[in-house]
This record gives sequence, structure tokens and C-alpha cells, in this order.
Amino acid sequence: MTNSTTVNVTISPTGPPPGINLSASPTSVTVNAGTAATSTITVATRGTFSGTVTLSSTVAPTTGGLACTLTPSSVTLPPTTTSALSCNNGAPGTYTVTVNAASGATTNSTSVTVIVQDFTVVVTPTSLSTNAGATGTSSIAVSPFGGFTGTVTLAVTTNSTNLVCTLSSTSITGGSGTSTLSCHGSPAGNYLATITGASGSLSHSATVTFHVQDFAVSSNPTSVTTTVGVAGTSTITVSALNGFAGTVTLAVTTNSTNLTCTLATTSIPGGSGSSNLSCTGSVVGNYLATVAGTSASLSHSATVVYHVTSAPDFGISASPTSIPVDAGASATSTITITPSGGFIGTVTLAVTTNSTNLVCTLSSTSITGGSGTSTLSCHGSPAGNYLATVTGTSGTLSHSTTVAYHVQDFNVSANPTSVSPNVNVAGTSAITVAPLNGFSGTVTLTVTTNSTNLSCTLSATSISGGSGSSNLSCTGSVAGNYLATITGASGTLSHSATVTYHVTNAPDFTISANPTSVTANAGVAATSTITIAPLNGFTGTVNLAVTTNSTSLSCSLSSTSIAGGRYPTLLQSRITRKTSRSLLIRQLLTPTLE
Repeated sequence: MTNSTTVNVTISPTGPPPGINLSASPTSVTVNAGTAATSTITVATRGTFSGTVTLSSTVAPTTGGLACTLTPSSVTLPPTTTSALSCNNGAPGTYTVTVNAASGATTNSTSVTVIVQDFTVVVTPTSLSTNAGATGTSSIAVSPFGGFTGTVTLAVTTNSTNLVCTLSSTSITGGSGTSTLSCHGSPAGNYLATITGASGSLSHSATVTFHVQDFAVSSNPTSVTTTVGVAGTSTITVSALNGFAGTVTLAVTTNSTNLTCTLATTSIPGGSGSSNLSCTGSVVGNYLATVAGTSASLSHSATVVYHVTSAPDFGISASPTSIPVDAGASATSTITITPSGGFIGTVTLAVTTNSTNLVCTLSSTSITGGSGTSTLSCHGSPAGNYLATVTGTSGTLSHSTTVAYHVQDFNVSANPTSVSPNVNVAGTSAITVAPLNGFSGTVTLTVTTNSTNLSCTLSATSISGGSGSSNLSCTGSVAGNYLATITGASGTLSHSATVTYHVTNAPDFTISANPTSVTANAGVAATSTITIAPLNGFTGTVNLAVTTNSTSLSCSLSSTSIAGGRYPTLLQSRITRKTSRSLLIRQLLTPTLE
């Protein structure tokens, strides 16, 4: 037996309660200051939730200035959708951004960490005082924020081309480091150097003020007119520029030793002050005094023109100042007295020489009225350079001028001065004309002798240009000692040289026999002494040979060569042919010279 009944069972699905799922990607964002940090917010349905969800964000801490937006700020679920979170304008630091989702009583949240990085540029010192042209330095420090580790590129600009700057390093790696700024400027003034550090989109700057200081030197008056020997003054002022406070050392130089100057003080402390310049000129003229001020590397100067005029005075001059003149001849120069500064006094003239070999006179020794001329006349001997000094005096005034006299001459010489020719044989000697002290005239040569037994000629009788030679040739007709005199003349100049001629006969010898007649029997030898005697200094060697007028007579000589010019030799003869009567022997000797 059975029975049944029916039960209705409803099965509901299991899972999370209805709600909103919220997530961020990425959950941590690192950006450089000024750059937006972004993250994608994903909004999804949990369970059976459906509806409109409002999105909002909060930032902690709130003091950093980080501002965030969500786009869109409202979504409808389902389906799953996203919203873009964007944060910027935050100061360097770490921020927590909380994103909230709400739909009625249903809420959820998620967070994103935003790290803002940056760096700073700091200069030390920020203000410098330096001399014009001198270099001043400041340290540039780059410091990181928010973990910044980038490379910072440094550059420097100035507000004037008068300031020139450099950086010891223009690239700072790792986010931190230092560089040295070096700047020099001129002229004095306040200049600004701007150092800019850049890394990507980041850029920061710092400034250094350079107070360039200097000084100026001025003179008042800048032109002074004074007379010879009288001091003229000018005030030298040192002025500070842009706060200069150093000590300035003053020194004065001139463009001529004729102007001597002094300064009342040579050191100006505190950057400003004055000193009195006093200058005296010894000779009329326009001169320049330069006053230089120095302080360390700074140097500036001012000039004062001095117009030095003459007190009453006179000048003395000679024309010409250099005269070539023959020895013994007079030459003149005009001595002129010229007044200056209104001089009208009487000038007394006197002449002196540097040697007693130069004798001088003045046509006038007194010049009245301050101006006039006198003729200087001088003659000198021997050849040489002489100096005549003409001095003019008037009271305490005294001036001199000089005239150089170049006394010129020539000489005549013979070589050799002694000649020993034979009778009727020409003997020669070289006659030389030599200039003295630049002589360049023409010299005429003549020759005379002390006897008509000696006749002479010259190969040239005119020597031009002051120097040259001629050949003297003389022949004596009779033995004896003679003198040839060669005279050279040029204008008033005349000089001579002599050559002694020792005229001798030609060397010779005589030959004699003793006895000159010999009587001998046939076949018996007969002898005679043959003697050589020198004449006129003969010293040669005489060779002897004997000949006969008959073959019946044979002869021989004990020596066939006589050296030195004087020796006897023995001649022996023999009759080799017999006759009925006695023969007269005739001997014939033939001498020869070696």
C-alpha cells in the first residue's frame, strides 16, 4: 500500500553579497615635478549589484598641493568600466591618493601611491664683490628631492656681455653634486649670472650678483704751460667705482729725460684721494707725463701734456759740422747765434781744439743783439780727425757747438829704397802713393836725380783716387852712387821719396901667364903659371882650356877649373917634334866661365 505528497523546493545561487569591486593599475607612480601621475581605476560589479557609481579621490598629505581628477567621475554598472586618475602640481614628496566609489549605501575604495621627484640648485655665495678683470667664484650645489637620481645639465647666462662666466662642470650625475662658477667682468658695474639646471622637463635656476669694482685716475689740468726750469703742477685724482675701497699706488713716467716729475704722495688708501704732480722741463718742447695708478691687477692712468717754453736764451750752431780738408790747408765753417725767448744779449765766442795739431781762429769773438755769425777757420797737420769746439757765453748762459775737421793727406814710398845695378843696366823700384784719412785726390809724380850720369823714368806720372803705384826705372852711365828723388804733388800737398842707386861696373876677371915666353929643348917640358884675377867683385868659376898653333907642341894644365875668381894654375908644355933648330913655344889659353 502506498501514498505520496508533493513539496516545492526553490534553490537560490550562492556567492558574495552585492557590491562594488575597485582596483588601481599601477598602484604606485613616480613622476618628476610638474608631470602628471596617472593610474587606471577599474570599477566592477560584485554579486548582483547594479547601479550608478560615483567616483572621488582624496590626497594625503594635503599640504603638498597635489591635485587629482577622475575621468569619468561617474560610471554605471554593469558592465565593468574604468576611470582615469590624473594627479599633478604636487610638491616633491610621497602622497597617498585614495579613490572612493559610492552608490547609495554601497561603497568601496582603493589607493595609489604618488611619488613626486625634483632637484634644487643653490649658489653660495649669492653676491660677490670683485675687481674689474679679476675672477670671482661661487659654488653651485644640486640636491635631489623625492629620490631624484637623474642627470642635471648646468648652463650659465649673464645679463651683460661685460660679464664672462664659466662652469667647472656642466653635468651633474646621480641627482646631486657641485660645480664652480667663475666670472670676471669689466667695466665696473653690477652684473647678474643665472645658472640653470635642467633634467628632462625639470628646470631650476639660481642667480649670483657680481659687484665689479674699479677706480679711475684723472688729472686737472690735463695741459700745463711752463718755462724751462720752472715747475708746472696738476692735481691727480683717484676715484672709486662701484664701491672700490682698495689702496692705489701712483707712479709717474715721462716720454723724455728732458722732463722730470714728482708726486706729492704715491699711495691713495680707501679707493679715493688726490696727489699733486709737479714737473720741470730742462729743454723747450712738448712733453707727456703719464701717471699710472695700480691696485692688485687693476691699472689705470692719466696724462698731462707739458708745453715747456724757453726763458731768454740763445742757440749756437755750425755749418758745416764736418769738413774734409788737405793737411796744411784752411777750411771754414759758419758759426750762427740764434736767440730764443726774446734774448738780446751779447754772446762771447771762444774756440778750443782737441789737439795742438789743429789751429783755429774766429772772424768775430763777440756777437751783439742776440744774433749774428762768425767764421771759424782751421788748418791742421798731420792727417787725422780733429774737433774744434766753439763756445758761446752770455752771463750764466753757455752753449757750444762742434766742427769735425777730417785732415787728409798722402804719402809717397819707394821699395826698394836702395838699388845696385851695373853700368848701363836699368834698376827699378816701386813707387807707392797711399792715402791718409780718406784722401782721394790726384797725385802728380815727378823724378829728379843728383847727377846727369843717372837717367830715370816713371811708368805713370799721375795717380788718381788717392792711391796707386808707378814703376821707377833708372840707368847709370858711370859707376858711382846716385840719388833719385820722386815727388808727389796734389794741390798744396807735396811729399817725396828717394831711391839710392849704387851703379857698379859689371863683374869680370883677367888672365895672365908668368912667364909669358919659355925656351926649352925638344922633348923637355917647360912650364908657366896661369893666374886668374877678379874684377868688380867677380866670384865665379873659370874653366881653362889650352890650344896650340902646332901639333908639335903638346900642353896640359894642372887645373882646368878656377873657383872663386882668383887662383893660379901651372901650364906644362913639351916639344914632341925634333928639328935642326930651337923652337919658340907659343902658348894659347882659352878660359870659359861656368
